[in-house]
Amino acid sequence: PAECPACGGSTEDHWCTRCGRGWIGNIALDDRDRFDEASEEFDRLRKSVEIGRRCATCGPASYSRMRCPDCGTDWSSESTTRGAPVVEEPGPPR
Repeated sequence: PAECPACGGSTEDHWCTRCGRGWIGNIALDDRDRFDEASEEFDRLRKSVEIGRRCATCGPASYSRMRCPDCGTDWSSESTTRGAPVVEEPGPPR
């Protein structure tokens, strides 16, 4: 980002209208659609890392949109990857 005076000091991911590039970390993308897609996936990855701090297997399960094998949290729906997970009560023993 240091190459562009408009976004040189920014540490946040962003699209710069002045230089026509999107920045994700230190990676520059000059295609807006690719930037939007990469930014969304990187945000999903960041959220999964944060979720993994609470439950180690929920992190990868949330990114993969699966059920956590340890705690049973269901990350399969799109809404759970953006917000609160669906936690199902355990059923009767089998």
